[in-house]
Amino acid sequence: KVVYRNTANPANPVVLSDSGSLDGAAGESVPYTADQVRAKLEEYKKAGYELVTDGYTGYTYNEATKSFERTGTTVPTFDGVDGEQVFNVDLKPRVVPITPEKPVDPSKPVDPTDPTSPNYPKPDNPEALKLTEDVKRTVRYVDQNGNVVSPEVVDNLGFKREGTINLVTGETTLGDWTPT
Repeated sequence: KVVYRNTANPANPVVLSDSGSLDGAAGESVPYTADQVRAKLEEYKKAGYELVTDGYTGYTYNEATKSFERTGTTVPTFDGVDGEQVFNVDLKPRVVPITPEKPVDPSKPVDPTDPTSPNYPKPDNPEALKLTEDVKRTVRYVDQNGNVVSPEVVDNLGFKREGTINLVTGETTLGDWTPT
């Protein structure tokens, strides 16, 4: 069978789905096609995952062409229970940078040029939606009687921060504020 796993924690992969048992005799083609794998990979990509290794068809994702290409080799394992041959397709959540120039917007795709790009998830921290801050400071110079002794000074300061967002979970990390 073909098993799709989340390997964000490689020591404890989580099974996302599998093809079910694929029966056949030795030397015969397996009744699970490369097109079925590619379709499942597209489904997981749309859900925010990225391919780590494809032990069934040898597919890799080509960012330049925005498509899965068959370039690797297959690596079966055995389940250790009933001798069933298992082909692991390992995925992990895609983590992308967020910046004031490329902010999180759950209504928009991460990559508008890629029709299979997932939309940004709702971030776990609402602060991820605000990556810029403007601060205004006004200094007024008056004597002890309240008379203006000098023109007021107004400073406008801008700050920004960057971070990352997990496209599967919405988990965000935010950096420190820096002046702009």
